[in-house]
Amino acid sequence: MCKNKLTLDILGFFRYKLSLYYTISRIDEIKQSVLADGYMNIIYFMKTYIAKNSDVERKWYLFNAENKTLGRFASQVARVLIGKDKPTWTPHIDAGDFAIIVNAKKIRVTGKKMTDKIYYHHSGYPGGLKKVTLKEMFAKHPERILYLAIKRMLPKNRFQAKRIKRLFIYSNSKHPHQAQKPIAVE
Repeated sequence: MCKNKLTLDILGFFRYKLSLYYTISRIDEIKQSVLADGYMNIIYFMKTYIAKNSDVERKWYLFNAENKTLGRFASQVARVLIGKDKPTWTPHIDAGDFAIIVNAKKIRVTGKKMTDKIYYHHSGYPGGLKKVTLKEMFAKHPERILYLAIKRMLPKNRFQAKRIKRLFIYSNSKHPHQAQKPIAVE
């Protein structure tokens, strides 16, 4: 047997003894103790970090939608709301941050989407299908376009409603969240 190949006994994961060959270049980096039978017991082993609800720290981010493409911008904001940009992201914990969007009326779309894209909703009654083009919605509610784009990019699970509540959209450059000291994002 080679000097740098050791049979290691990993305890604590399983009830039975699991032996494996592991190449170690420097034994000093791993804390270990020798058992009576000659195997090495690893006390410290690299583990995957799992976040808890108490570990979550939420920040406030300020996004400027001026001259940004709708879909690309919405995916960037959705990623912050989900918390995927954090190294501590865990699938079963809602670790996302707050997002403030200003200048929603200055967002742009490519191609012929202004006339061809249609938003549908239904009243619930027979024949109650309503259609609104992007151009009509842009004239009445420019912030609703961004809201729908971001909401539809979020995962459809128990966190979607909580995440969308952390989104604040304003059609002009003013917002009432200066006290939170938001971090500006390009």
